[in-house]
Amino acid sequence: MRPDKVTELLTPGFMSPTRDAQRTFRMILNAMAHPGRIFKIEELLQPPDSLNIGSAAVCLTLLDFETRLWADSCIAQTDLAWLRFHSGCRIVDQPSEADFALIANAAEVPSLRYFPPGEDEYPERSATLIVQVDSLSPRGGRRIFGPGIQDFAEIGVEGLPERFWQERLEQSSIYPLGVDVLFTSGRMIAGLPRTSVIGS
Repeated sequence: MRPDKVTELLTPGFMSPTRDAQRTFRMILNAMAHPGRIFKIEELLQPPDSLNIGSAAVCLTLLDFETRLWADSCIAQTDLAWLRFHSGCRIVDQPSEADFALIANAAEVPSLRYFPPGEDEYPERSATLIVQVDSLSPRGGRRIFGPGIQDFAEIGVEGLPERFWQERLEQSSIYPLGVDVLFTSGRMIAGLPRTSVIGS
């Protein structure tokens, strides 16, 4: 299919790109500042089939022509074209090359060790994972401790394998290195920054 025909088939991004991106960015900042707290994306979006609204809004806000995105095989090539068209991001083949990773199949999330954890002198050069999960709940799940949390937070995340939590717990030993994670489910998002410690 010719590039111009692909463009004709792409759905719109944010209805008001500047305003919607600013509002979503504040939501992402709040999610990362208050780990485990669940926030709702209010912006109107018609994302392609393999992206939920939360993931689409996060990607349209954080990705640009300087960022490198790795996506798992559940994100269709036409949907990656949607992200490239609206954000200008570069698609990379390996998780180790990614600034951001978009994971639609949470049950098969790659090992965290495959993603850049940052460098001793530049810990900010780590990857941020955007993981689509089956559901998010403020109770009945994992306890989280650390900055931005009074006593502890609790979050239920459906769809992740047990090894994810074990690997995330192990990453606490390499802080300030490590990956940051944004969970999305429908319109809901929740943050799990590297500063957070998972209860054992």
